[in-house]
Amino acid sequence: MTLFFHKAHTVSGATIPRRKFTGWAVLYFFVLVCVPVLLIALALDVLFYFIFQEFFDSCYAVTCLFK
Repeated sequence: MTLFFHKAHTVSGATIPRRKFTGWAVLYFFVLVCVPVLLIALALDVLFYFIFQEFFDSCYAVTCLFK
């Protein structure tokens, strides 16, 4: 991780603090990245399940294990 978090720099005698992840950054990541990706994946999974059930009359993904 040293690529992203370099050691602190000094400019005119003042030390510039290093970057750090905060709780807000983690929250934004989950809300703006993880949740939409999971919702899209869930919607596609349900869509493909109904397509396979209605048009192909076969099982889909994990449902094949339970039949």
